[in-house]
Parts: sequence; structure tokens; C-alpha cells
Amino acid sequence: MNALSMIHKVQRATLALWALIGGGISLLTLILPRVVIREVVGVAATPASVVFCQMLGGMQLGLALTALVAALVPRPPRTIVWAIGIALTAGNCAAVLSALLNTISQNELKPFNHWLWVNGGFAALLVGTNAVREILRKRAA
Repeated sequence: MNALSMIHKVQRATLALWALIGGGISLLTLILPRVVIREVVGVAATPASVVFCQMLGGMQLGLALTALVAALVPRPPRTIVWAIGIALTAGNCAAVLSALLNTISQNELKPFNHWLWVNGGFAALLVGTNAVREILRKRAA
């Protein structure tokens, strides 16, 4: 097994696992938003936060389904892997930037720390393996 096929397998497993976790949480968010907000995040749910949470759950479900489709092919399309990695990174960067600019306090960000680490880990793995994949592809050419 060469290095490029190993990268493909790592990417497929990463995409499939994120599709499972991200898709599962998003489905729960769409169906039971108050429960997810209260139990998973640990904050009180206002009507506006419920609607916004459901809207974001729908968007995350779309990203999870895209990850699942990419995971089902032998060589995940590079552009889709980049897009998913960038989307997860952008979400984390926005949350951290809000905390740094004092738009929200560190205490308000605390309930999301676990999810920031999960999304950040998946993003780093996808972006990192895609960068290595690009290097290997250029060497082979």
C-alpha cells in the first residue's frame, strides 16, 4: 500500500466519522432543538435560539451529507475535502474571534469548548491530509 492510498483511507474514515457525529447532532438539533441546547450545550433555550439552532442544524446536516458522499468514493475529491475542512475551521475561527473581541465572554464560550475541539480536530486532520496529498500528487507528476 502506497502513501497516497493510505491518505485516501484516512480521509475516508475521517469524513465518515465526522458525517456520523456531525450528522447525528444535526438531526437531533432539527428534531429536538431544546433538548440539544440544554443537554449538549448546557444553556437555556430561547425561542430565537431554537430557530437559529435548527437553521444551523440544517446547514450542518448538508455538510455532513457531503462528507458522507465523499467518504463513499475510493479517492475523496480534493475540493470537497478542502471545503469541509475550511468550513469546520471557519466556524471555529468565528467563535474564537468573538471571544477575543469580547463579543461574548470566555464563560459563554465554555459550553462549546468540547465541540470546538472536535470540529478543530477533524478540520486539522482533513486539511493536513489534503496538504500531504497535494505534495504526494505533485511528486508523482
